[in-house]
Amino acid sequence: MRKLAGNVVVAIIIALFLLVLLAIITGTFIGVLSFVGITYSSMGSLFLFFGVIILVDSAIYLPARLIRRHLPTQFLFAVYILENLIALFFADLWMSSVSLTIGALLGASVIFGLLEYALSDNER
Repeated sequence: MRKLAGNVVVAIIIALFLLVLLAIITGTFIGVLSFVGITYSSMGSLFLFFGVIILVDSAIYLPARLIRRHLPTQFLFAVYILENLIALFFADLWMSSVSLTIGALLGASVIFGLLEYALSDNER
């Protein structure tokens, strides 16, 4: 049952990713991002923002992995959310050309944490 739930979550996230890709292609991406509370000065700065998120998340990965190793399974999702929240917060802090509202920051952290949790091998 848990594997089925994980597959459903992955399918939903992939569908959302495809929807965002379609929005980028059709040009409605700007309206979607401003609706959820993300503002940016240019599309290049938005892509650079995602690059900064990847760099910060890579720096956080090893300590978070050590923490996840010693926690019970029911707390893993919270660690994934916290890891993404830290990465998004520092990327938002360092880049003045992109800004996120608190709601967008928390929402993106939960979505990315859910994706990482669903794709990770949580069996010990």
